[in-house]
Amino acid sequence: SANLILAIWDDELAYLAQLNVMSCVMRHDCSRTETFPHAGQNLGSAWSTSVDYFQASDPLLADIIRRWYDEVADCDLSLLQSYENIEDGIQRGHFTQLVRDEATHMGCAASFFRQPHPDFGFVHVLLMACNYSEGNLLEAPTYEIGPSCSKCKKCNIKYTSLCEPA
Repeated sequence: SANLILAIWDDELAYLAQLNVMSCVMRHDCSRTETFPHAGQNLGSAWSTSVDYFQASDPLLADIIRRWYDEVADCDLSLLQSYENIEDGIQRGHFTQLVRDEATHMGCAASFFRQPHPDFGFVHVLLMACNYSEGNLLEAPTYEIGPSCSKCKKCNIKYTSLCEPA
């Protein structure tokens, strides 16, 4: 991306994500705020019959984010140049939200709970929500195609492919 900005953590977006995951239901909610009226959201989960599966939650959270990113395999250049909601059953929106160039702020939260399951009695669930300052907008580019950091005022020193936040 020519203009992908390193996102800044936002406590209000994180708080709204926390309210979402505390419902223990994987459902998109309204994450808009006065500051971010066009906010976007990604949701993900992991579950197991064994509580031991969740002893280390960091790798599980990283795996949820990796699954969002892996949707890149089903994105083509035209989708990145002009976002559209393609109704073919293939998930792409998590990836495009994750790399949306105008999503300059983000906040995430996770919850861990037990819930009934028809086949296993009960399962243990890790639910994660991330809210972004700007969501996917129909017909808008996901990000500007071009050499990394080529449209930035300043490139980030540590993550040299990303623009420094303003």
